[in-house]
Amino acid sequence: MNDLPRDFVAKCKSVTAKRPRTVIEHILTYGYITTEELKEKYGYNHPPRAARDVREQGIPLDERVAGLYGLTEDETAIVEGH
Repeated sequence: MNDLPRDFVAKCKSVTAKRPRTVIEHILTYGYITTEELKEKYGYNHPPRAARDVREQGIPLDERVAGLYGLTEDETAIVEGH
């Protein structure tokens, strides 16, 4: 995620709560996270709650649903702004 401003990345990395920090770190590393990854890799059985936790930390997300943009699974990515 080299295109994100340093201060925004610092804000993302300042999150200490476990669930949102896990989601944020994955997105910063890979560019997005899927609902399947949230369920299978991290054991979060309610992915919308994990995304909400990130938003509650002041980090905006861009959510895309399968079938749109040629995606095969639901994806969530951090978006700079707000």
